[in-house]
Amino acid sequence: GVHAAVDLLNEYHGLLGTNAQSTVICGGEKNWLQCPQYELIKVKAAFWGREDQSTCPKAPAGLTTERLCGTNPANTTQKVKGQCENEQACELVASNIFFDDNTCGNVYKYLKVEHECVPDSANAVDVLK
Repeated sequence: GVHAAVDLLNEYHGLLGTNAQSTVICGGEKNWLQCPQYELIKVKAAFWGREDQSTCPKAPAGLTTERLCGTNPANTTQKVKGQCENEQACELVASNIFFDDNTCGNVYKYLKVEHECVPDSANAVDVLK
């Protein structure tokens, strides 16, 4: 459920140390993940749902922030990785259409992504030549 997903995210925080960046995108919005030049995105964890009432509190008409809800974490992570993994930058859309997942019905959800930037080994090799 939601708590398992939250525990996972917290564990990732522990494992990642300082390099991890956390991005929250409210439902219906778009945002970019971006790494510095010659670095690539590694997606560590992704959560699509609602794990508290304080994140993205302004729900559009017809949606609620009152219920907490988690969607399939494997599907969420796979979709985010499909857009972003090993890219220098990527655009993410927090929507049921993108995730193909309407498990939570009228809950106003958000996407939370943990990623880190790692040096692009291909470029690193070029620099050394």
